[in-house]
Amino acid sequence: MTNKLKLISIGAIILAIIYSLLGYIVRINMFYYPIYEKIDLMPILTKVAYTDSDYLTILQQTGINIPLVNELKKTDTFIEDMLRFQQNYYKPLNVQTLAMNAITSWEKALDEDGKVVPAFEIAPYKNGYIFLTKSTFTVNYRHGHAGLIVDDVHGKILESSEPFTDSSLFDAKYWEYFPTFKMMRPIGVSQDVLDEIAKYAITELTGKPYNLLNLKFTTASTQCALLPWQAFKAFDIDIDGDNGMIITPADIAKSNSLEVMQIFGFDYKRVW
Repeated sequence: MTNKLKLISIGAIILAIIYSLLGYIVRINMFYYPIYEKIDLMPILTKVAYTDSDYLTILQQTGINIPLVNELKKTDTFIEDMLRFQQNYYKPLNVQTLAMNAITSWEKALDEDGKVVPAFEIAPYKNGYIFLTKSTFTVNYRHGHAGLIVDDVHGKILESSEPFTDSSLFDAKYWEYFPTFKMMRPIGVSQDVLDEIAKYAITELTGKPYNLLNLKFTTASTQCALLPWQAFKAFDIDIDGDNGMIITPADIAKSNSLEVMQIFGFDYKRVW
């Protein structure tokens, strides 16, 4: 065997190993089910004020994080809602992989008859909130998906979904069918500004063709994670967590400019 053939063989072996490792990572990073025993939350929920330990327990039991807990606590249905979130958080799920298109797959929750069903319930959200999921992958790369809430009254989210499509509005409720979910919002940004960002996104970022290989400063096209970045960057807010030239849903999840509001199917100790 010549040196050239040896190098080709070694390269092929290395690629095969990398491909197999990526496949293993895709399979083990599929869905997180809470490892903590389900407890009675009433003694905590009925308190006037919560300790850090209380907030952590609520997160572990419901997937609802501190900022959203404090907002929901102001409502008349707070305890009822939190107990429902806990029930959803602990319900068993049959998560299966389905084809999204020729090369991309997504994971969904199926009932006993094999019908796709909601995996959980999305907590209340507002304009400018970002939705993330890691339940989509292409070949052996778990890239995930992202979207930006632009009409909280009618429950609409702006997304750049897949190749050969243009960015458009979708019903936010369909995100309940993903078995992994993370809701985030910018830290220290007023709701008035978030409303303006949502308006900008509808006006300037709807109808953009999908381009997977977009660099961040491309304006003619977009992709799922780039779209929210473009919307916020127009208001001098950078939500990229690694400052690279290409942005992914995982990069958004790592951003120090954002705070987590709700998780489902994610380990709260892990960013992605």
